[in-house]
Amino acid sequence: MILQLGVKGRYKQGERKLGFHWWTQNPNKGQNSKDYFLNMFATQPSRWKDFLSKYGSNYANLDVPNMTRDQLNNFIADMERWGNSKMINHYVDSFNEQYPYWVGSTYDYKETQLSGYAMVDATIGRWNIVGGLRIEHTHLYEHALDLNFSSLPQYGIDPYDSQMHAYQPVVDSFTRQNYLSILPALNVNYRINDKMNLRAAISRTFHRANFQETKPGAPLIKYQDYLYIKGNPNLKPSYSHNFDLSYQYFWGNKGLLTLSTYGKYIVNHIIVTSTGGIDPLTYFVTKSYGNADSWVVGVEAEIKRKFDFLPRFASGFGIGANITYSYSRMHVAGRPKTQAMSEQSPLLYNVSLLYEKYGVKAALALNYNSPFLLELNLATLPNSTNGELIHKDRDFDIFMGEQYSMDFQISYDFKKHFSVYFEVNNLLNWTYKEYVGNANRPLRVEVYKQRGQVGFRYEL
Repeated sequence: MILQLGVKGRYKQGERKLGFHWWTQNPNKGQNSKDYFLNMFATQPSRWKDFLSKYGSNYANLDVPNMTRDQLNNFIADMERWGNSKMINHYVDSFNEQYPYWVGSTYDYKETQLSGYAMVDATIGRWNIVGGLRIEHTHLYEHALDLNFSSLPQYGIDPYDSQMHAYQPVVDSFTRQNYLSILPALNVNYRINDKMNLRAAISRTFHRANFQETKPGAPLIKYQDYLYIKGNPNLKPSYSHNFDLSYQYFWGNKGLLTLSTYGKYIVNHIIVTSTGGIDPLTYFVTKSYGNADSWVVGVEAEIKRKFDFLPRFASGFGIGANITYSYSRMHVAGRPKTQAMSEQSPLLYNVSLLYEKYGVKAALALNYNSPFLLELNLATLPNSTNGELIHKDRDFDIFMGEQYSMDFQISYDFKKHFSVYFEVNNLLNWTYKEYVGNANRPLRVEVYKQRGQVGFRYEL
């Protein structure tokens, strides 16, 4: 029997400072300064005229030239040379009229984690039992700024251009959380014979929210995605009660077969939510975070096998494959029916063709993820006093589309220390897609080309 005891401590501290900023001319630029226009720079035709052309959409009338890559690289130098001025960077601060939109993008945080554990590992005949208890204490402190809407606007002088702008009064906002997590675990392995094992495990685990999810104050802004991200200072950590049962069969060093089933009950599962509202000035959508109880059950199968029974060259071939199917339910406040939990793909599988012989190692792998829920649209009815939702089903939730990927890699080892290799990814050129409700309403579509690399390696 083996007894292990341990303690661990971790301290995290950081800050995030970000604001929208732009280039303007130096206020002391002198009399030789002038305005600049696009036709003064080296340009090239844009590709708007070809955008969605295969679907019958004609954007030729919207074609506006773009700066060339070399011109963009020399943009600042040319501006200084032509205008006899230097370009300066303007950060958004409380004197700027756009400050209300960017104040939430700055915050700082501290988190202290203290933990201790005890574990016993005992072998009795064919049984191996590993039991343990981990206790963790978490202290979280976050500080951010919010707008003080109760104060009347004051006025100050913008130090950059000496023009009058409304001063935006702010107020400090805080997130403070203290919680103790008790996390027991028990793993049992029964060796049926030299080729077969039966394993079972039960445990309680937890997941801390990240700093952006619990951030107080005004929303953080993601300009390119048109998003306001509102943290939830009252967001709770997730606790999962887990059960696993598996059967293993070994072909010596030649392969493995595993059949498993599992179940999880998750308290305060962290979900991403959208209010569905759009800021009338910026067209930004506000997103936040919440908790929902959920559960999931599933089955898994995995096989690895080398075909050493085949003659000569063919004996280097083998296969690797795994598949996971799960069924989940989640209860969301305000919705009358349960639904599949977020971030949980119902079907995943991977199939690989392998080869390893004569110094050659190669693998061709196909991976698949079925569609799954990303975000919930929890917009409430206008003037609702009880927070009644506009959408009580999944029709306006955001989903990740199904994903296929195929990769290939091969390497050759020679003279003990040398090897050459070749890798290529995304052979199928599969389209990344997020959609609203169903796949016919795409929200984001991205296409990536293949990527490969060739290399030479020397190992001591």
